[in-house]
Parts: sequence; C-alpha cells; structure tokens
Amino acid sequence: MLRALDPLARARGYQRLLGAGVTVKGIAERLQTTQARVKEQLRILKLPELLQDRIAAGEVPLRAVKPLEALARIHPGLAVAAVSEVLDPVEGDDDAYSWGNLERSPLAVAIRAGKLPGDVYEAHAAHSIDRFELSEQARKDLAELQELLGGVPVVRFGAEEVEQARALGAAHGEHWETLIVGDEVANQLAGDCIARCLKTQRANERQQRKLDPEHAGDERPSSGQQDREDARRAEREAERAAREQATAFNCELGRAIYSTLSRVKVDERTLKLLASVDVCGELGELAMRGARYGFPGWIGESAQRNGKTKLVYIDQRSDVERRAREYLAGASTAGEIGGRQIALVAMAAFADQNAVAASNRSWHRLKRSGPWADEFDRLLDELVCDKLPDAALAILEPELAQRKQDRERLTAERRERGQALERLDGAEARIGGLTADELVEVERDVDVAWSGWDPRRSELRRLVVARRDELGGETG
Repeated sequence: MLRALDPLARARGYQRLLGAGVTVKGIAERLQTTQARVKEQLRILKLPELLQDRIAAGEVPLRAVKPLEALARIHPGLAVAAVSEVLDPVEGDDDAYSWGNLERSPLAVAIRAGKLPGDVYEAHAAHSIDRFELSEQARKDLAELQELLGGVPVVRFGAEEVEQARALGAAHGEHWETLIVGDEVANQLAGDCIARCLKTQRANERQQRKLDPEHAGDERPSSGQQDREDARRAEREAERAAREQATAFNCELGRAIYSTLSRVKVDERTLKLLASVDVCGELGELAMRGARYGFPGWIGESAQRNGKTKLVYIDQRSDVERRAREYLAGASTAGEIGGRQIALVAMAAFADQNAVAASNRSWHRLKRSGPWADEFDRLLDELVCDKLPDAALAILEPELAQRKQDRERLTAERRERGQALERLDGAEARIGGLTADELVEVERDVDVAWSGWDPRRSELRRLVVARRDELGGETG
C-alpha cells in the first residue's frame, strides 16, 4: 500500500494515479487522506533528484518541501544550497539555519549558504567583472573606465538593475534579499552598469579639469560667478558620489551582518561584549546610527519624476526604535537573543553615514563600561572577521585596519602614561634637588601623564617653575 512507502515512493505512486486519470480529489478519497496532503507529496517530484533522495532517506522533513519547491521554481540550485546550509553547514559553524528558518525565509537561507549557482547573482552585492561575458561595446567601455579609475571596477546590481531584471522576469525576492537569475540578463545588466559608471566618471573628469588650474587653458575662461557655480556643482557631484558609495557599502554590510550575526554562539566573547554595553537602553540611538542604513527591509523606495527610484531611510527615532524592538523580539533562542543585539552594535560601529545628509545623521557614540570595556572593540572586530563572508570583509578591510591602528595607538599611549606616572612617583619630594635637564624630563612626563587639568599636574608644574627660578638665581 502507498501508506507503507517512503514519501518519495508515495509521491511517485500518486503521480502514476494522476497519469491513469485519477484526480487529486479521487486520490485523496481512495487513500483516505486530504487533497492538501496529496499535493504536498507531489511537490517532492518538482525538486532536484538529489533532494528527492534525501527526502526518501528521511534527512529532509516534509515540512521543508513547500519552501524548497518555491526555491526550485526560481532555480533548482537554490533548493540544493538551502538544504546544504541546514544539513551540511561549514565545519565549526554552530549557528547553521534550521528547518524553521527555511520555512520562514527560504530565500535568505539559500543566500546565506554562500553556494549560489553560477548563473544566479545576488543583487546589491559586489561581483567580479570576470563573471560576465561582455559585448564588444561593453569591453571598450570597461577599458576606458579602468583607465579613468586606475583599477578594475566591480559590478553591483542596484535598484535600477533590479527593476530591469524584474521586468524581464529574472529578479526574485524583495529588498536586499533579491536574486537575479540568468547569465544572459546579468551580462546585459553588467554592460549597462559599466556604461552608466563610465558616463559618470567622464562627467567627473570634465568637472575636475575645469577646477584644475593646470588645465585652465583647456576650458573657456569664466567669470568669478561661473567659477563659484562650477565649484558648487563639483561639491554636489562629490557629495552624490560619496552618498552612492556609502549607500552601496551599507546595503552590502547590512545584509551580511543581518544574515550572519543575527545568531551567534553564546561563548565567552559574546558574553563579554554584551556585558560591556547597554543595548536596550540605547536601542533607538544604536538603530539610528546603524541598522536603518542597511538592514534588509528597513529601507523604503520611492519613485521619482525621472522614473528612477530613491531609497528612503527611517528618520524618526521612535520609528526606528520600534523596528529594532520588533527585531529583538523575534529572537527565540539564546544565540538569536545575543546575536541580534550584537548585530545592532556592529552595524552602528561600521555603517557609513555619508548615505544621508549631515542634518539627518546620528552622532551617537556607544557607551562601554565594565571590566571588559577596553577589550570591546577588539572582540567585536574579531567576531565580525570570524562571521562575515569574504565579500563583506573586503569592503570593511580599510575600516578594520584603521580600528586596529587606533587600538594600538591607544594601548601605546596608556603604556606611556603608566610609565610616566611611575617615574613621577614621589617627584614632589625630589624636585628641589633636580638639575635643569632633569626638570625638562619631569615636564615631559607630566604632559604624558595628564592631557587635561589635574590638581597634581598643576602642583608639579608649580614646583618645577619654582626650582627653575632657584637654579637661575644660583647661576646669577
């Protein structure tokens, strides 16, 4: 009987009955089951054979069939990637997604797996130019663009490319969990992207020549008013370029942090990080400083008169705090509770606020306290480096390097301050017998030990001046 068979064999039995002219309703009535159950079993046959075998073996539960079938409709490889993320996670990854995660967000699980098929492209992510087969015109544009940039550009499919792909039926998903399927479409979009970047770079070069005194003869002489207008245009163009760059950076970073840090292993490092900050007490400020710039689904889009779309950020603290509370409330395990707090902190630490006008930025600085406060930045950077995918780490590399350099500088300053304070121990009693050269050393140590006003600093300086006066009198 079909009841004794494994799910795959049962689905094949249902398929044979359908081929014999029995309807789904007839199958359900004959086997005393529901039509929904019959349809659920039949979905198995729409999955790649590899997954059908894993379902037959009992490795993949039936509850996962429906979301996997939805992924397979987009691309069979996505269903395989999603199952691999759940059943075959990277060695040492304690935060692999569950079947429940797959049911709620199948596309997110497939993307997070990092094993997308070769003809599937993640929107808003950076793609190597080598992935695309460019037309002859696109190759010419690329050569000129490389010469202007002095390097090899990457291709990033933004809102405009996603709209084009969606019109062709090649874009799937929403917001930052969007995939573009098909090499032919991607190749065309890459060519369009290169052409648009080249047009922008040419305009920048022309404007730069106008403002460069060495090339003043290349352009028609202009009045002082024209010069000021050119300068304002150049400034606006620079701001626009910085805004576009920051927007792309935040989108890629936000997607990576959201997908990899929203759940972490609760270990010593995690506990030290959470013990050093008051995430819930600073929730609104934290989210304004980071999450609103790049977390998937937090950014809206509005249509402009020219037909293009514009990103819209949450600008009210109360609204962004509400979103952050909903995000935290969605955690159901210890790893998610800790991870979502750390994700908010990490986004606040690294987001580029050039994405919005200065008047709409947040100047909040996360407060650190407790015995591990001095370790906080190092621990956060280590966690980010351990968890984020290589593409996200590549764009973060300059910031991470600067943060490391700053920590090393602060460590050196603390060490020098400690050494200076040791040398100044008991200095008040010794100053009366010091030479002029020794007084200079004391002043140097005083400046290192205290950067601002301090009663002891003032007293030591007074004693140094008095001793110097004595030495001057003796010389006289």
